[in-house]
Amino acid sequence: METNDSPAILRDLSAAAHVTLAVNDFGSQLLRQVVAGQSGNIIISPLSVWSLLAMVRNGAVGETRSAIDRTIGVATMPEGEINARWAAMARVIGAQRGSCKVEIANAAWLNAIGAINPEFVRLIREFHQA
Repeated sequence: METNDSPAILRDLSAAAHVTLAVNDFGSQLLRQVVAGQSGNIIISPLSVWSLLAMVRNGAVGETRSAIDRTIGVATMPEGEINARWAAMARVIGAQRGSCKVEIANAAWLNAIGAINPEFVRLIREFHQA
């Protein structure tokens, strides 16, 4: 695994900058909506929700995909960069050292109804390790 100051991690940090901002903005909005009118403790991982939506957007088309892109803050990002930038961010998160380690464990569970687009499968395997 790369160290936190290796050239690969530094490249990943640069590539992940836009996604980092999108995740933070999405997380702030999500938390505001979740806690509105609630009392007591609430535990939620905005990063997990964001990464799940980023994963399933690969199988969405039309207005559904556009809505996901707006929701997670990537509507203005070039299409070919969204998955690559997410993967860079995931590598940066995974390269952290110290007493706390974060691992992302989203998965795709598919039923046997209908055909699955091979491109969707390729994208979630390659960029989301699902």
